[in-house]
Amino acid sequence: MAAEPSRQIDLTPERRAQVLGIIRNRLPDARIWVYGSRARGRARRYSDLDLMLDDHGKTIPTRVMGDLDEDFDESNLPIIVDLHDMALTDARFLDRVRRDFLLLD
Repeated sequence: MAAEPSRQIDLTPERRAQVLGIIRNRLPDARIWVYGSRARGRARRYSDLDLMLDDHGKTIPTRVMGDLDEDFDESNLPIIVDLHDMALTDARFLDRVRRDFLLLD
């Protein structure tokens, strides 16, 4: 899943730090992959941020995913963050988006 060195995540350093802080508060060791328009360099100002969370192959508890959704809803981020648990993601969908993956941290 190595990313192309020339690609960068379309997210300001401040927003990136805020997203990482919110996720690290609940999932300190998870790998966080960005995919979609913000990984492909096609994001518009208010494009959502698509994230695939990988907690070392373990399923992330529903409660934790719900808490993360709430944390993002309560944040001052002006974009929608769309979270997916890699352990629960359909293999066909994962294969389709994996080519875009860029590691957030």
